[in-house]
Amino acid sequence: MSDIEKIQTSAINASIWRPNSVDQEPETRLTNWAVFRVDFPGDEPTIHFAGYTGYEGRVCSPIETYDPVTKRGVTRSGRIYELVADRSGLNRDAAYVWGNWLRINDHPKFTDVTETYL
Repeated sequence: MSDIEKIQTSAINASIWRPNSVDQEPETRLTNWAVFRVDFPGDEPTIHFAGYTGYEGRVCSPIETYDPVTKRGVTRSGRIYELVADRSGLNRDAAYVWGNWLRINDHPKFTDVTETYL
């Protein structure tokens, strides 16, 4: 069992919700982050940031552009995510949300590509 699966099974009675709209929250900073390439059958692969916003775990919509100098990515929805601090892996909240995002999206294949974003 992977670390993510262990965290998922230990998280009981937690909730998942949509973040505020991009108008309400145009920029978000992520700590305890990881980056995943997701392969949906029949579609082009997408890149998603998962991490902790300071008050909740988050998985973003597909990253459209990324600036490695500023460590900022713009999502398909238009929100800007900044990858802050040294990556220390997903914390409990971020891992829980990532696991549920995978479940909600029918368990697509994914690859951890974090190393290319460090």
